[in-house]
Amino acid sequence: MAPAPAASAPPPRPRAERSEPQPFHFWLLGGGVAGLLGSAVWLAIAHFTGFSLGVFVIVLGALVGSGVRAGAKGSYGWGPGLLAAWLTLLFALGTLYVIVNWELREIGKPKETGAPIETVMIHRFAEEVHGELLADGRGGDVPEKNLMNDKLEDDFWPSTWQEAEKRWDALSPEERQERIAEYKAELKRDEAETAEAANEMTWFALLLTLLFSPLFVISMLIGAYGAFKTGSGS
Repeated sequence: MAPAPAASAPPPRPRAERSEPQPFHFWLLGGGVAGLLGSAVWLAIAHFTGFSLGVFVIVLGALVGSGVRAGAKGSYGWGPGLLAAWLTLLFALGTLYVIVNWELREIGKPKETGAPIETVMIHRFAEEVHGELLADGRGGDVPEKNLMNDKLEDDFWPSTWQEAEKRWDALSPEERQERIAEYKAELKRDEAETAEAANEMTWFALLLTLLFSPLFVISMLIGAYGAFKTGSGS
């Protein structure tokens, strides 16, 4: 019996060709969208947890690098890699700027008592009464035992608070509304001044953050390097 013919080897598969190189604005679009998404997630985490989580910049670098890579497709090498690294640093600094600005505004924000508005207004009258008593040499200090109490009425002696209540009750409804409106306008002015001061100090505070947070700087470098590697396609 004649031997069976040897099976012929399968024909070699054609080698997959790389995609055509894409223009620069595609690289930028892919990296920009990924950077915005990563920054949004980072800001959400910082807002709801109160922690800036600087190491998240490494995740940001991976997202930006992948975004540039998706936009570049057939383009490889230093070009898309450097763009991915640059975008990572840009989005990291921008996100950190917003976080530092938030923190500065929170520090300068007037402490809210949570008390009813009328109690707050009586407290302001009590300050006036206390000042008058001090001017007459009869005021003395506030009750020592109540210095750490959150209740506004415990900031003064009961007689001082009672006098403040009388002055508030003596006002007409129109006068009360006028004083409340003035108080709310004052709060808005304070808030605007706090925001303006925070904007002026943010860059300086950001510089201090970078100088005294080596972990964040290292994370930025790692994130930028990872973005470069992913974006370049290497």
